[in-house]
Amino acid sequence: MTSKNSANAQLLPLHNFKKIMLIGCPGSGKTTLARQLHDALKIPLHHLDNIMWQSGWQKKSPSWTLRYHKKLCVTPSWIIDGNHIPTLAERCQQADLIIFFSMPRWRCMIRIFNRWLLFRKQQRIDLAPGCFDELNHNYLDYAWHFHKRYQPILKSCIEQSSAHIMELRSADTLTTMMHALQLM
Repeated sequence: MTSKNSANAQLLPLHNFKKIMLIGCPGSGKTTLARQLHDALKIPLHHLDNIMWQSGWQKKSPSWTLRYHKKLCVTPSWIIDGNHIPTLAERCQQADLIIFFSMPRWRCMIRIFNRWLLFRKQQRIDLAPGCFDELNHNYLDYAWHFHKRYQPILKSCIEQSSAHIMELRSADTLTTMMHALQLM
């Protein structure tokens, strides 16, 4: 993806950004980086999975989710981790930095499986209470086909945004960014 803002975002110190969104395929590292950004920048962190779901993977009311998201987007600062297509355009317009994870599918699938092994019987902080990692057909299908079905939607929305864009395409770029955050 090319953007006149991409290079600029990589040159600017991250503390200049107050509204940061992280989007991309499941298992790409969004939540891990979001936590590190939160720790380094002291900006409130919001996980869309925590906002959209209630116990037992029951979806919250779409109207409630949209209202909550709208109020969240106009607050002075936030880090929002997740895709949620119905609220994507609004987030893209409000963000001043978009971190787009464009990792290889095989890497994402390995990370999804490893995360499931690690957390399958534990509550993750980025998931709603009572929601646990599951490796079911719907989730694996979503992740496997993400690059074809959803990545074009993300790219289209990003291209319409005036935000600075950082595209992370490899584990090396993600690791470099995480190490830099630890040094802040």
